Amino acid sequence: MATGTRDRLRRLVDDLSDGDLDAAYDALRRLVDSSSEQDQADIDAWLVATGRMERIPCAEDTRGRRKIERLKIPGKPVSETIIEERR
Repeated sequence: MATGTRDRLRRLVDDLSDGDLDAAYDALRRLVDSSSEQDQADIDAWLVATGRMERIPCAEDTRGRRKIERLKIPGKPVSETIIEERR
């Protein structure tokens, strides 16, 4: 976003009354929440349509799964070794 646009938005927000400021915040929050839900729905539909997933798991599918314990391997992390070898 351009700096000028940010400045104009800040001035608009500064001029709002407390009631209008609360209403603006609620409207922006709804906009952000609805767009992120729609984005996720679009991604889910694409995953199924392209065959990358057979179906999107629901919350009931993921409950009761046991937690996977990470393996403890002695020594330095592999990422450090890779970085060192690239130098």
